Amino acid sequence: MLPSNELGRVLHGPPAHAEPRGSGLVVVTATVDDASPHEVLHRAREVMSCLLTVGATEWPNEQTWARRLPTWFVTACPLEQSAAEQ
Repeated sequence: MLPSNELGRVLHGPPAHAEPRGSGLVVVTATVDDASPHEVLHRAREVMSCLLTVGATEWPNEQTWARRLPTWFVTACPLEQSAAEQ
């Protein structure tokens, strides 16, 4: 998987007549309650775009992710708790 190729797929969909390669086709099914399906897709693309612009060798720490990811996403994701905190 090349992140640049995947970013293009996330933002624009697959090229015409593209055949799945590598691990194959991954299908994601989501249930949309009160939000517009278009808004859900926009938000998913927003987060995936952040993830796909980072290489595996330069994986950011949590503080850097908090700056890179959309604020609405960071706010919705609580910090992990230690066993003592749970």
